[in-house]
Amino acid sequence: MTSQDKHANGPRLILASASPRRRELLARLGFPFSAAEADINESQILSESLIGGNRVSAYETAEKTAILLAEKKSRAILDHFPDKVVIGSDTVVATEDSILGKPSSTSDSIRMLRGLCGREHRVFTAVSIVSDKMLRIFCSQTSVLFRPRDAYQDALIERYAASGSPLDKAGGYGIQDIGALLIAKIDGDYYTVVGLPLAALARELTAFGFDASQPNFDAGPIFE
Repeated sequence: MTSQDKHANGPRLILASASPRRRELLARLGFPFSAAEADINESQILSESLIGGNRVSAYETAEKTAILLAEKKSRAILDHFPDKVVIGSDTVVATEDSILGKPSSTSDSIRMLRGLCGREHRVFTAVSIVSDKMLRIFCSQTSVLFRPRDAYQDALIERYAASGSPLDKAGGYGIQDIGALLIAKIDGDYYTVVGLPLAALARELTAFGFDASQPNFDAGPIFE
């Protein structure tokens, strides 16, 4: 069976993501689904959204970018499977003056994480749910405060960066792994920081006929 056949003959719900974290999170809602990576140029879209960024705040740019990417991902998959319901999601991390992408190297991870120490930043996760009849989009944001920089924080950052784990994460850390030890507090939804705001998503999916009353939080831990 080809990948095309698998999705065409599979569950009504498709997650437009290659992220193992988002797949594990969606599994916790108890819906059968398949997952497919959307073929879009995220780097180009992010670069275009940053043009003229001096006219708006980094937070506003981050929110708009997350929404744009989430919708493009969902529509890219719906184009191939118009009888399905597709979820697209994207996470963008920002300080008050800049957008933080994924670090490009170990040294870039260290630089990025040290720069967050003692500062608040915001994590924006947008979700687009689309079918041939309906589109629902929302964006959840959570404020995160890193602990101040000290000898322990520096040592932890260096070890974390050396593991390579930060390289596939916006902002250079995962709240579900060692990155949690860098954090002093969060204000908002935990799952928004992980990459998929479950409570809001479950409610939105009811508009598409899904029963969100039987979640499955025995689906296992969220690993790397």
